[in-house]
Amino acid sequence: MNNLTQIRRLKKLHLCIQTANTGSPKALAKRFGISQRSLYNLIDILKDLDATIYYCRKRKTYYYEDESFDMNVEVKIEVTNKGVVKTLSAIGNK
Repeated sequence: MNNLTQIRRLKKLHLCIQTANTGSPKALAKRFGISQRSLYNLIDILKDLDATIYYCRKRKTYYYEDESFDMNVEVKIEVTNKGVVKTLSAIGNK
């Protein structure tokens, strides 16, 4: 379920950027347990969604230029087998 992991990370990154509480790219990648390249790929996904993201070297944090940018993520996977419904994963926004 690699895609779900990426969605979770994207949601977590968005919340960190929204609160301007990311730390340096190296520290943030370490906190997420990913490489810096993977972190930059996540940032690129947000930019593809028209988020204007900057990094402040003085405060050591990423932030949104337009604070009105928001992202709502909702994913729910249910499997029904022989009348039994099993929820595999549910990701909500907050």
